Amino acid sequence: MRSALVVTEIAFSLVLLICAGLMIKSFVKLQSVDPGFNPDHILTMHLTLPRVRYDSDEKVNSYYQQLIERLSSIRGVEAAGLSISLPPDHLEVSDSFSIEGKQWPEGTTEPIVPIVSTSTEFFTTLGIPVLQGRGFDQNDKKGSPLVVIINQTLAERYVHNENPIGKRFKVGGADRPSNPWMEIVGVVGDVKHSGLDAKPEPAYYMPLAQSAWRATYLVVRGQMDPVSLLPAIREQIWELDKDIPIAKLATMDELLAQSVAVPRFRTLLLGVFAALALVLASVGTYGVVSYSVTRRTHEIGIRMALGAKGREVMALVIRQGMVLAVLGVAVGVAGSLALTRLMESLLFEVSTTDLATFGVVAALLIAVAFLACWIPARRASRVDPITALRHE
Repeated sequence: MRSALVVTEIAFSLVLLICAGLMIKSFVKLQSVDPGFNPDHILTMHLTLPRVRYDSDEKVNSYYQQLIERLSSIRGVEAAGLSISLPPDHLEVSDSFSIEGKQWPEGTTEPIVPIVSTSTEFFTTLGIPVLQGRGFDQNDKKGSPLVVIINQTLAERYVHNENPIGKRFKVGGADRPSNPWMEIVGVVGDVKHSGLDAKPEPAYYMPLAQSAWRATYLVVRGQMDPVSLLPAIREQIWELDKDIPIAKLATMDELLAQSVAVPRFRTLLLGVFAALALVLASVGTYGVVSYSVTRRTHEIGIRMALGAKGREVMALVIRQGMVLAVLGVAVGVAGSLALTRLMESLLFEVSTTDLATFGVVAALLIAVAFLACWIPARRASRVDPITALRHE
């Protein structure tokens, strides 16, 4: 009965440890994902212009232009930009698109992808690379020819081997034939807009000056700790308009940390339960082996009186405990192969049958079980034969 309980504890511990190991490996991979930009020394906040005073695109664009000019003049500020969405997971708008000459397969609809309106300085501020063509500039304003920038994935997936620069592009599909065409002027690197765990997805960018929005994210890159620039940034915002609300203050490092808060909590919680199960398994193994040594003291005394060496007695006791450990690990591995499949949706770039994780966890549990057996085995090897023969 005691032996069966130990086997169950070891098997249960192994299942939890493997699940925790998979989660830890997944979380490490998630944290190492390239978000597509440089998050160092960036401060972010959300601004909303009151509709009553900013009732035209001209007024909205005028405020933003003055604000960027003022912020760029602050000592310690490298660059400042605006966007309606913010990586890694603050995506506000998605829409379909059309590319001139591109025919979608029959029975399919145009893909829905992120659409982001940004200021001319946004790519520079975040460090998003321009791979082809150009970024937005001061000439991309209201009344100028409409332009758009696409990301690398959209270019590779829908323009294929052709040069996308100069091609015509518009928001919406066949259901919106009156939407104006825009010219593709650049291709930028992929940025995570739908979370760090999202696969690379097509996205396109439009100049904020050509599609004004009253609610935007302000991003400021500093030469130092960006939080130290906050008083000066607030002063410039409120000098232009004291009624502009500032919300969602955070550094980009904080936003990245927040985006993985749920998987971090799951990993921590599962890790704690796995550690507790490991402790219970080791204590249970120790208890059973220790109890067995106590009951077999007389037998051990006889063996030693007949010439058995201490190391032989240790091997005998350890072998008894390790048989239980190996049996428990075998049962646990079989259970894990079945149960970890339920975790597939929780893992990032890690297989539910990751051999490295299974191997490391099994080896760890075997090592812990060996230690739990070695302690009572060492005590057994030091039994005095005379005392043991008198043991009742």
